[in-house]
Amino acid sequence: MAKASSTLFAVSCSASARFSFLRRSESLKPSVSRARFAVPMAMAAASAATAKKLAPAVIVGGGRVGRALQEMGNGEDLLVKRGEAVPVDFEGPILVCTRNDDLDAVLEATPQSRWKDLVFFQNGMLEPWFESKGLGDTDQVLAYFAVSKLGEPPVDGKTDTNPEGLTAAYGKWASEIAARLQSGGLSCKVLDKEAFQKQMLEKLIWICAFMLVGARHPGASVGTVEKEYRDEVSRLIQELAAAAAAEKGLTFEENMVERLCAYSRAVSHFPTAVKEFKWRNGWFYSLSEKAIAEGQPDPCPLHTEWLKELKDRPRLFEFSAFAGKVVQVGNCGFFASAQDLTSEAIEAAGVTVATEAIHISRVDVQILMSVKKPKLKEATIVGKGMIVRISQETLGVNPTKTKD
Repeated sequence: MAKASSTLFAVSCSASARFSFLRRSESLKPSVSRARFAVPMAMAAASAATAKKLAPAVIVGGGRVGRALQEMGNGEDLLVKRGEAVPVDFEGPILVCTRNDDLDAVLEATPQSRWKDLVFFQNGMLEPWFESKGLGDTDQVLAYFAVSKLGEPPVDGKTDTNPEGLTAAYGKWASEIAARLQSGGLSCKVLDKEAFQKQMLEKLIWICAFMLVGARHPGASVGTVEKEYRDEVSRLIQELAAAAAAEKGLTFEENMVERLCAYSRAVSHFPTAVKEFKWRNGWFYSLSEKAIAEGQPDPCPLHTEWLKELKDRPRLFEFSAFAGKVVQVGNCGFFASAQDLTSEAIEAAGVTVATEAIHISRVDVQILMSVKKPKLKEATIVGKGMIVRISQETLGVNPTKTKD
């Protein structure tokens, strides 16, 4: 492989997606780091009365959510970073705060005797994965709160239709999780299995619908979709809700469209992208594939049509770059030299990575970065139906909009 230069490239695109660079060759290390962090003053007052009562937890993942959960604790939590083993003799819940694609590695690093204590904070449809691992009734949390930067306090996702908050927990450790979140000033409901499944599916529908509609309109934020493309997203929400209800044999509460649009207004700045396909839109697409294979009508025809529309549409991704920093640009982006392309570095920076761009440029960008031309202004890479334009700004970031 060509040797990479120190030039750092930032990725920005209309289809942002977090991408984990977990290397297959990396072995799981047996060491565990115990890290203690001071609770920020803003959070200390809210948590002082309850923090001492919280059970110490193992927290897997040192990103924004994992660190925030640790700061809500009483200083006795155990932080387990990627690649480290979960101890067998540390009692209490195991809060899993990694990316979905890292879950296999997390399970491998966790003694099977401790699987009953796992609590999953991931978005998306996890049920097929749970069933494949024998975790059918495991603990889950629907996290409707956001941590914008590493170390900053979380912001609760309360809406005008649900001012009491939307975050919910289910399972053995649900009450403990609720107490921890409440100690940090966040809301959290404890739900039974059926109620939790409905809310989980609603959030899945929100992610799949708003991200897909937004991806059809490059540069559109969640708020833009809610305000300018309300008809499109409403139709898609209703279609996905009907398919999910039929598949799971349940009935959703009325006014789902308004609830999901209200949440979108609360997080209007969020960028949109079809990402983590296996865990999100992929579940609905699998329902379509199954029905068609059985000679039945597609339960999600609009969803299928728009996915294929995105797949067939060439896209131009703009890359802006300068050396020395790791920051976000536009809808998504990261600055990294080849040696910096690690999930730890990206997670620590709180950055979203463009999956499609990385798939194209895993080799191409490394080759480009090996070209020692500090005055390089622009290069073009064509691959997998996408055109990638790479531009360099030596004095700073000059993000450009993604074009069709």
